[in-house]
Amino acid sequence: MAEMEYLPGGIKERLEDLRNRRKLTLKEVAEKTGIDYSTLSRIENGNVKKVGDDVLLKLARFFGVSTDFLA
Repeated sequence: MAEMEYLPGGIKERLEDLRNRRKLTLKEVAEKTGIDYSTLSRIENGNVKKVGDDVLLKLARFFGVSTDFLA
């Protein structure tokens, strides 16, 4: 598998990049992770200052990355 390159940034950029690479909508990620669509939307729009540990863990498990990578 080819090594993936990511732009520097926080969870906002990482989430959007991971989601786009898999060609998923926010609605699809919400349905598959059990995270509210509005929460995901606020994260990607930069309207969340601190993402809860439960949300971070669900996203990390879903995308197969570490929580440190996302945070």
